[in-house]
Amino acid sequence: MTITLTPEFIRTLIPIRQRSSHKGSYGRVLIVAGSPRFPGAPCLCARACIRSGSGLVTLAVEKEIFSIVAQKLNEEMVLDLQTYEMDFFQLLHSADCVAFGCGSGIRDYSRRKLSLLLNRVNCPLVIDADGLSLLAEKSSLLRTDKTLILTPHEGEFSRLSATSIEEIKANKVELAETFAQNFNLILVLKGETTVITDGKTTYLSDVGVPEMATGGMGDALTGIIASFVGQKLSPLEACVLAVYLHSYTARELSKTMYSVLAGDVISRLPFVIRELMLKKD
Repeated sequence: MTITLTPEFIRTLIPIRQRSSHKGSYGRVLIVAGSPRFPGAPCLCARACIRSGSGLVTLAVEKEIFSIVAQKLNEEMVLDLQTYEMDFFQLLHSADCVAFGCGSGIRDYSRRKLSLLLNRVNCPLVIDADGLSLLAEKSSLLRTDKTLILTPHEGEFSRLSATSIEEIKANKVELAETFAQNFNLILVLKGETTVITDGKTTYLSDVGVPEMATGGMGDALTGIIASFVGQKLSPLEACVLAVYLHSYTARELSKTMYSVLAGDVISRLPFVIRELMLKKD
């Protein structure tokens, strides 16, 4: 079954914040990301996560970049995972969702962290960016009983699936569904039309705009997905809602902006969510 997303459908997925709730009601998200080469990417991911409604967001980074990252974030918690190793493992077990890969770098350190997460997490795991490149190196890691959400663009999916980009463009939906079904995971195959599928049900989002073709957009999307998983949407619904809101917000901004940055989308996102909730059919 293939469904093209509409604002009317998306409104049915937006979580309603209950009067008697507290920060613990809206999910605990752990993000394991960043590197000395890319300290900004995990910050975009964490900021997008909390701006999407998460109650508690922790960004775990290596000691070398802790001070840099900590200065960039306020509401999000930043953890030096080497100094506070036991705290890190406690967070792994209490998290409602874990995200990995944004700016992590393709290196042995990241390989060890990915293996650790695949062995230890009990909640859905969102993998993006360099995390996808590490999976492409060792596809056997995809054979797991964990709930995986992968968010590749067409180039990353080409490496993951050993399929040419030309073939992907020609058979995008079919290849995405087959891959998701074979590995029992949720695939968000990004592009002009983004395909979101678990291999059985497939959603298409075609509201993206060329103005959002800027660095950091994927990091923001990862954070939004993780946020809605943490808020107890099903993993597939969380991906559907996140993808649409991410692109729809950029589309709205593009009406008055020549190019749209990830930070622009992140800042505007809570207002767009509210507007969609209140909008009448």
